Amino acid sequence: MKEDHEKRKFVKKVKRRIPWIEQLIENYRDALDLNTIDVEISIRSKNMNLCIYCRGAHNLCGKIRCPITIKLYSYLKNRVKIHGINIEGSSPPGVFVGRYGYPNVQMGPLIPPVIGNTEIYDYPEKWLGMSLEDIVDIRLQLIRSRFQINVKRIEDKNRNLEITQEISLSQRPVDAEIQFLKPPGSRILLDDEIQPIGPSAPINKIIVSNV
Repeated sequence: MKEDHEKRKFVKKVKRRIPWIEQLIENYRDALDLNTIDVEISIRSKNMNLCIYCRGAHNLCGKIRCPITIKLYSYLKNRVKIHGINIEGSSPPGVFVGRYGYPNVQMGPLIPPVIGNTEIYDYPEKWLGMSLEDIVDIRLQLIRSRFQINVKRIEDKNRNLEITQEISLSQRPVDAEIQFLKPPGSRILLDDEIQPIGPSAPINKIIVSNV
């Protein structure tokens, strides 16, 4: 049945300004995946990077599969699990700390929409033996919650900061509920040289239950 599905005939129609995407579509399943894209995706690359010339079609980097297209497929598969402004999950534990705008930076807990033992989501030492696709899958489920903090004034009272510090010091996954100011953004960054990470949203309130 799966083989018949893969061999099903289809017509490739791509926009004139992105003709190279036709080379990425090898079967009916790929066509379905790419046809569902209704989000804004940002692709960042260094000047003169091979990715600019390859566009995921020629494997110029020498890798078996294009890291950027792997992230894209994984994001499309996992985005249905992330919606609304309320998310419940278990932080691995993991914390994101930005650098743009220093000393005013963005930070917050990394939380997937999964309750339970999520330690492996942010534990690279345990990824040995996992496929690249599986690693990308778990990483893109991590929602990057964020709030702004001045790193030179961390003594100022900030409940979100206090909870984030408690999560970062935990030795086991922390169950948390986060209310965002808006749904996690659909704009993601695809880069072949940084670890994959899921969508982001500003925090309104964090509640933890087992720190």
